[in-house]
Amino acid sequence: EQLKAVAEALLHYGAMAQTVFAGSLEETPDHLADVNMPAADFSGATAENIAAAIKGSASDLNTAAAFDAEFYTSSLIYLSRNTLRLYFTPASKTVGALNGLDFSGNLSEYYYFVDVENIAAAELDNQQTFSVNGTEFTFSALDYAKAVVNSNHMSDTQKDLAKSLYLYNQAANAYFDPAPAPAGRTIVLDDVKADFEAQDGDVLTGVLGGDFQITIAAGATITLRDVTITCLTVDAEFAGITPLGNATIILEGTNVVKGGFSGEYADFPGIFVPENTTLTIDGTGSLTASKGDDNGLGGGCGIGGGYEKNAGNIEIKGGNITAIGGYTSAGIGSGVIASCGAITITGGTVNATGGQGGAGIGSGVNASCGAITITGGTVNATGIYGGAGIGSGVNNSVCGDIVITTGVTQVTATKGSSATYSIGAGNDGTCGTITIGGVVVDPITESPYTYEP
Repeated sequence: EQLKAVAEALLHYGAMAQTVFAGSLEETPDHLADVNMPAADFSGATAENIAAAIKGSASDLNTAAAFDAEFYTSSLIYLSRNTLRLYFTPASKTVGALNGLDFSGNLSEYYYFVDVENIAAAELDNQQTFSVNGTEFTFSALDYAKAVVNSNHMSDTQKDLAKSLYLYNQAANAYFDPAPAPAGRTIVLDDVKADFEAQDGDVLTGVLGGDFQITIAAGATITLRDVTITCLTVDAEFAGITPLGNATIILEGTNVVKGGFSGEYADFPGIFVPENTTLTIDGTGSLTASKGDDNGLGGGCGIGGGYEKNAGNIEIKGGNITAIGGYTSAGIGSGVIASCGAITITGGTVNATGGQGGAGIGSGVNASCGAITITGGTVNATGIYGGAGIGSGVNNSVCGDIVITTGVTQVTATKGSSATYSIGAGNDGTCGTITIGGVVVDPITESPYTYEP
């Protein structure tokens, strides 16, 4: 949708330029006659909004007299390229005086001009640097657009052209610039002394010092920055982190998250994804997520569900992620006697290892998971005992369709010691259709099996 907005803004920008410069064109296109799109909405392209969008402060060009010149005017060359041009005349306004200036521009009969050429759409709001007689000044294309919109001398079509330039820049920014991190608080977990619900924009950091439940508000995007949640004991009957609805976790630095446990078979996952919700994980940091105890028992996933605890959808877009499943659970996916939704990996590096009888990515023992789709990133998935590397666990476990596309860097699947398939069904389990690189294939028996397009 953002790319469509850029294309639409570009078409409007071009149409307005054609209107203003029709007499200069060898051929006059019929503007947008063949494009089914609405007319441009210039209501938000006010001088005030344009000014607010400009990054940095432009120089006061009227102070150019300091280097024996006067600022004359600015222009933007729309027709052949986005070129910002500033015009200066010498203080005496005589041609002879121009020859005494060490001017890094071009000389016409009455003025010098300096250009910054080929300004990209997403940089039209950036200050450009000009050098005039050894002195540097800054000015942006949107400074020019603001001046046009404020002018009493420009025509309405010229003003609309300046407005369309602004809208083109804003659409390009939305597409090309990374989304800014939402404003929020920095929460130091060392200081948390009770259950805590993270809100949109919060940054969590530090070491959690007690058995306190950490949840994420529904719809929130939070950042984990060098977080450690590992001290949960038998009294902590909850996951290390639990979203309360759809949520996004951004990874920065090194993060370790374990779940709590309430008995021999009831471990909670490191990160629990509640049923009918979607958790998205992204970022450039690392995450190690695992079930609560270290005794080899317990049914919690690294990321997903737990013992008789159904899970929702899991989407991994980035980060360096290690997910370790507890006894009879998947590393990423469903726990024991439970289900999970779809599992999607589009980027990052993912290392997932199941527990006894569980898949690395997929379902645990006597459990089910939805479709598994891997379209990007590097993935290493290892099943244990009778579990597949990618697919289902043992004992009537079920996995949906598995799709691995050519967009991945590498996918490696290793089956458990007594399993039949690296990609497919675990022992006494079932699996949907397997498609690798656009081709439907039989379950993969080779172990380890590596797909590297």
